[in-house]
Amino acid sequence: MGFLGPHQHLAFIFGVLGIIVSFLVFLAPVQTFYKIYKKKTVEGYQSIPYMLALSIAMLLLYYGRLKTNANLILGTSSFGCVIEVIYLLSYIIYAPKRDKLPNVLGFLLGITQMIIYVKYKNANKGVDITENMQKVDMESSVGDLKPSFADHEQEIKEITIVVSEKPVEPVSERS
Repeated sequence: MGFLGPHQHLAFIFGVLGIIVSFLVFLAPVQTFYKIYKKKTVEGYQSIPYMLALSIAMLLLYYGRLKTNANLILGTSSFGCVIEVIYLLSYIIYAPKRDKLPNVLGFLLGITQMIIYVKYKNANKGVDITENMQKVDMESSVGDLKPSFADHEQEIKEITIVVSEKPVEPVSERS
């Protein structure tokens, strides 16, 4: 770690602390799910916090893919996604029948939405535009703007600037 400066040391330390705290947050419901497993019922617990945590972990996973050198974010959010999926599957297994359908549908639709978004977000990245096409497009768009000011340059003699409702009087030239 001798190659890192003082700023990088602090960033690394806080990054590691952030990972530890994130893992503890993801693992906090283990005791609750152990009780659910032992009693074979969800005891009135709701699945909304776990679906929300999965959504956040998936968004962070996507963010980590966009960033360069975001291995800590990718690792932590991957761990979070796996843990939250395990929680939700456990919840669905032990939930009463009336609660299973909305939870399963919400879970599947949420994951489907994220997959579709990631897939089609970068759909046009594979399209190659040649330099000639870019030059032609730029010349045609700039060519439309050229005559507007150049043709009328000689006709402009005086510009009045309005600061309030009353126009500013032009200043006469000093002799």
